[in-house]
Amino acid sequence: MTLVDKIYSTYSSEFYLVDIVELRDILDRAYTVLAHQPYDPAVSICQLSLCYLFIIFAFGEQLLATHIVSTSIKDFPGMQYYLLAEHLFPLTREGVDFKFIQSALLLGFYAANLNRYSTVYNYLGVAARSAVALGYHRQPLNKKSDLIFYEKAKQLWWSVFVIDTTWATKTVHFQFTDTDVDLPTENMSPLVGNHNFDNNILEVNVHLTKYVAKFVRLIYGPNMRTFSINYINTSQFNQKLLLKNIVASSQDLIRNFEDSFLNPQFATTTIINPTTGSRNLANLFLRYHQLIILITKPLLSLMVDPSSYLTTSPIIDKENLKDVEATMARGILTSCATVDIISHLFVNEKVFILGFWDSQHLFSALILLISISCIGHQPHRSAHQVQFRQVDQGIALLKFMAERGNINAASCMDKLVEINRLLVTTPEVQYSLNLDVDVKKVLDIPKPHDNLYNPLKSSPLNKTFQSIGELGSLETYLPRSESSPYMETALFKVVHEIQSWNS
Repeated sequence: MTLVDKIYSTYSSEFYLVDIVELRDILDRAYTVLAHQPYDPAVSICQLSLCYLFIIFAFGEQLLATHIVSTSIKDFPGMQYYLLAEHLFPLTREGVDFKFIQSALLLGFYAANLNRYSTVYNYLGVAARSAVALGYHRQPLNKKSDLIFYEKAKQLWWSVFVIDTTWATKTVHFQFTDTDVDLPTENMSPLVGNHNFDNNILEVNVHLTKYVAKFVRLIYGPNMRTFSINYINTSQFNQKLLLKNIVASSQDLIRNFEDSFLNPQFATTTIINPTTGSRNLANLFLRYHQLIILITKPLLSLMVDPSSYLTTSPIIDKENLKDVEATMARGILTSCATVDIISHLFVNEKVFILGFWDSQHLFSALILLISISCIGHQPHRSAHQVQFRQVDQGIALLKFMAERGNINAASCMDKLVEINRLLVTTPEVQYSLNLDVDVKKVLDIPKPHDNLYNPLKSSPLNKTFQSIGELGSLETYLPRSESSPYMETALFKVVHEIQSWNS
């Protein structure tokens, strides 16, 4: 029951993964079957129910674990339960239901924390396409016939939509326009028994996710087939289009998501619910920040490409400079805020030590901050070098998680070692990382103030900076016209290589 309650308290209000009443019935049934030895065919439990039960146990052990004693994968918390659940998962089952989809999602969640990318894609794909096969993405013909079932199916579909799209960010995923089912807060039935479920937080996640599907495809997608058959595909044309898409996506996201959904509802709330201890809002902010970082990331390469500003027809010119500055400022501010959020979760013992996403959010933020620091540590900027305290904090947190057995964090630390080796062997960039930083020395945050933290720009505790203007004009970050071609090439190569570690 400790494992069951851990899963329920962590996810039951954010995603519809666990029906606590049904799960307790399954648990009682399993122990009843176990008590009837030798086996009594009159007392049985189905294969899928056992799979669901064992993956709950497995994921619960992962969530409860604070460190790993053994480095062997077979001793990873919950592994024995996971292997049982994986063996029992009836992939060829024709009559799928809620439990089948929830089991697939939970198997994917557990596999994500093992860094098993393909396995996660497979399980989440099975969940998503099973939900589509059952028609949960569409309005039912007669939803009034079973309001409770419809409400749960709606919650499950949008949970699948958010989880699948968040994982499959740069690959194929469902578009918001592929669905016509009610949003989580539309036409809610008062008869549904899970009063702990937060339909509003799920709905805000849905609105965020539709932007993930839209903007990432726009910026990272294979655009060559979206143009006219007679288009001229030049490098400058593609760069100008990319810059236009980056700036427009950033502005659209802030105007239509942050200003419309986040600020009105959450500007004065805290990332940790003071009553329940839930980190649902922190998860929402981290997903939002991840999207902003993805949108901003290609801008760094344009900033160090001499053709962007030194040619007769520059990509970055006086007309779009302010928009580019604002977009870059948002990316930097967001990266700093991501590290701050996880720092506050860590101090309040809310970080998922073995979890994939906490470590991945840290790494994505670090990559952007390290890249901008490289640009800001050119020899001609020696008097105005850029420093971010969040770089040391992010590295310290990743190192702490890696030392306690987080597989993704360990992989990220290996990548940071390679990045640092690149930095110290490139004289054109006078910047390096401190990979020995101790989390206890850099996270000196008074605990009583932690629950007051909110990363929105209206938060009084957000002291990082509000615009790139506080760090100097964007022009001061660009290689100067008198810089040697070798320096320009070296900086371009360094930033490109750093960015590639988070592709």
